[in-house]
Amino acid sequence: MSSPVRTFLKFSHPKRASVSRPADEQAEPVLLAAGEFTKSAELREKEQQLAAAFARAEASERERQKIEEQLRAANEKLDLKIQERTSELIRSNHLLHREIERRMQTEEMLRKLSARILTLQDEERRRLGRELHDSAGQLLSALHINLCVIAQYARDNPMLSARVADSAALADQVISEVRTLSYLLHPPMLDEAGLASAVEWYVRGFSERSQIAVEVDIDPALPRFPTEVETAIFRIVQEALVNIHRHAASRTAHITLRSDARVATLAVRDRGRGISPEILKSFEEGGANIGVGIGGMRERARQLGGSIRIRNLDPGAAVEVTFPVLKGLAPGPGPVLALEPGVAGSR
Repeated sequence: MSSPVRTFLKFSHPKRASVSRPADEQAEPVLLAAGEFTKSAELREKEQQLAAAFARAEASERERQKIEEQLRAANEKLDLKIQERTSELIRSNHLLHREIERRMQTEEMLRKLSARILTLQDEERRRLGRELHDSAGQLLSALHINLCVIAQYARDNPMLSARVADSAALADQVISEVRTLSYLLHPPMLDEAGLASAVEWYVRGFSERSQIAVEVDIDPALPRFPTEVETAIFRIVQEALVNIHRHAASRTAHITLRSDARVATLAVRDRGRGISPEILKSFEEGGANIGVGIGGMRERARQLGGSIRIRNLDPGAAVEVTFPVLKGLAPGPGPVLALEPGVAGSR
């Protein structure tokens, strides 16, 4: 038995609906099979889905355009801020470079001023030493001669003779002190006999006055250096030994002075309490809180293009200075070696 066939009215397609018919002709309903109706419904559903997808795409496109406009505006604003910040950084960088240049110029002026002060100090010491030796020393010698003459006439008066003898002894002591002070200000043998003799002479007197045993190890073939080099090394030796006496509480010290074809090296070591970490840190960072003595040694080394290193040992401390001032080294104490080209410090 066949199943009954259900019939449906067939909806007209939009394109077909546009076809005109006579007014007196009545449209007759068209019967569609169930399968055709299902296909038509699926087609309408797909059209609706496609229309919805187009709508969503248009909405997404509008949203994308809106976001792009916002991004474009944000980028323009960011570019403007970057340009402003870049201009500000360029101005700040320019000001910083100018400040650095001013500070470098100031530091250079201070170095030159320090070098000039040290040079003037050495010249003044040399002048004072010569004045003490030639003027005060001569006057005291004359006073001592007069006291000796008076002592001959006062032999019959024991009290007066004793007073004259005491005065002559005091005059001898003053003469010795003035001579020592004159040599400490500027030892004549530094100019006449050279650095090695001046250092050995100073160490002997220092050991007698301070009761510190100082061992001296100087290169026997040490040549003569320029005056400013010998003066700088001698002053550093002086200052280092004075610091040992005042602060290190060491009973011994050791001095080494060497030279080769290019450099002269000085090392002064002790076996005392060492140097405080704060002073060492300030010295390594180029600070000013290091004391007058250490600062003077640093300036003397810098003045001649050299380097100075101060470090603690176990026990004690060491001052090591290198001067790149030698060339054409010849054996023996004869020739005076010149400063290398470009090294500062010539008088």
